[in-house]
Amino acid sequence: MMIEQQSPQYWDDLILSSSKKESKIQSQTLEFTAQKLQQQLEKNKEFNHEYMMRIQRSQSDHREQFISEPHEEECEEGEQQKTYLNKLMEEFNSTYSPKIKRPCCQPKSYDMPRQQQKKVLEYSKEEVWHRLLEDKRNQVEQRENEKRKYIDELVEQHCTFKPIISDIASRRNTDQPVADRLYQDGIEQKKRKEQLKFDHINSEQFSFKPEISQIGNVLKGEKQFMKPLYERIDEVMKKKQEELFLKQQELQQQSDVTYQPKISQRSILIAEQKQTSKSVVERLMEDAAIKLQKKINQKNEIQEKDECTFNPQINPTTKPIQQINQVYQTQYLMADFMREKKEKLIQEFIKNSDVTFKPQINKTSELIMESNEERLQENMSDKINRLGVRDYEKNQILKEQIQQAYYQQYTFKPQINHISSIIAQKRSLDDLAYNPERQEKLNRLKEEQESKQSFSYYPQTKKSQQYQHVKSKYDKNLIRQNMELEKELKERKIQDLKKQMQYQELKECTFKPMTKQFQKDEETLSQKVKGVENFFQNKENLKKKAQQLQEREKELFHYELKYDFKNHLEKTKPEPFKITQQNNTNKRQLEEEALQKEREKCTFQPKINQKYVFQ
Repeated sequence: MMIEQQSPQYWDDLILSSSKKESKIQSQTLEFTAQKLQQQLEKNKEFNHEYMMRIQRSQSDHREQFISEPHEEECEEGEQQKTYLNKLMEEFNSTYSPKIKRPCCQPKSYDMPRQQQKKVLEYSKEEVWHRLLEDKRNQVEQRENEKRKYIDELVEQHCTFKPIISDIASRRNTDQPVADRLYQDGIEQKKRKEQLKFDHINSEQFSFKPEISQIGNVLKGEKQFMKPLYERIDEVMKKKQEELFLKQQELQQQSDVTYQPKISQRSILIAEQKQTSKSVVERLMEDAAIKLQKKINQKNEIQEKDECTFNPQINPTTKPIQQINQVYQTQYLMADFMREKKEKLIQEFIKNSDVTFKPQINKTSELIMESNEERLQENMSDKINRLGVRDYEKNQILKEQIQQAYYQQYTFKPQINHISSIIAQKRSLDDLAYNPERQEKLNRLKEEQESKQSFSYYPQTKKSQQYQHVKSKYDKNLIRQNMELEKELKERKIQDLKKQMQYQELKECTFKPMTKQFQKDEETLSQKVKGVENFFQNKENLKKKAQQLQEREKELFHYELKYDFKNHLEKTKPEPFKITQQNNTNKRQLEEEALQKEREKCTFQPKINQKYVFQ
């Protein structure tokens, strides 16, 4: 009811207001497009300017290369060309002014019919940009092409220098633009990749790959299209006959030559085989028959193995042993082969050598040689073995027999303990004969005597007659002697214990290997330096003795305990010394206590005969 009451002016005002709004929106869009076009044109100007600068730089570099040559005339011509080109470029830049085609003002929306207005609104922004910039792009491309042609003509007219280019660069099409060339390269790469994929798929399908010999790999290029051998046998045979004919002619020409080189038997056999050789076809047929026979034999062996049902399984530990045995077998075979080869070479050398001397032999020696058939069939290696090894062994056996016969005269054999028998086995004849320990002691005594004789001054001392019968306990020599005696006793005890341990260990061992005497002789010879082992043993014993002394001094004198003067504040009372009276009971008690402490430390208690117990 309210819509019917409104006047027609109201409707006219509404239409006008809507048309004004539409015209405002259209004008805003047109202004925005104009701004975008101006920005794009400015970018094109900058691009053109940079492009022209690059061309000028390339031309200037090219001209500088041409001008850098040493000729004065050419340098002057280059400078004239440079000035001329600069003038042309300045004229071109001054005349060049790109015209911008601005968009025309479109009619307003209220002037256009409604159908046409709908069509305009349907266009997208990309289509509008493309339609507005088509003319400008075409104009720019035309001008750039004209510039390039003009510059190329000038360069061809004035620039005579032509640089040397590689073959790869010369093959390229310079007329083709970079974008098209790269596009074609990409297409070719794609084709190659597809071909490689196809080949890879086919190779996976067909697992069999035949192995070709080196000669077959060489047959490439033109040789691939050669005829097979059975079609060109006649040509090959003709060539060979011609070559043989030429060689015969050369030999006839060289028949007058007196020098004839010596050839080995092997090369003579090869030459004879070539002269009486069969045709190529027969030889190839024989080789093919041999190969077929080998294949048949291999198939038969495989069938025989398949028929055998039992397949023994081997431990993993035995596999490396088998491999090692195979290695040793190959080495053994190689050694045999090399030995036989050396023997053959020696025999050939002896046969070929011009030996003139022939010794005269007695009848007895001839009879001996004839009686020993083994010596007639001997090689050089057998002779060396007989003269070097067997004779030495015989001499050693004879020595042993003579020694046994000599010692059998002496029937007396003293009875010895087990321990002493073990000691006697260890001591060799050299130790018994030379006795290095005794010699060392004698040398020491000699040195001490010489040192005493060297002293010129000997002080004279007086002794009081009252206490001459008293022996002092603090004499250095006596203390040293007592210490040495104790050490010797200890060493003897330790050695006896070691010997008993060795004897008990040897009782358990039942195996007694048979040894040869010449090995012992070699050992004695190898020990060139005598007394080295004893020297090191004495050194170790001295170290042990020093350690034992330090431990005893600590136990006796108690170095760790400090002297407390507070507990000893009383004055000392003078009393006479009791030198003659000796407290033997205290001394014995101390010795027994020390021995008990030592025994407590030693857990090992050997079983020894009463004869060897040291009191």
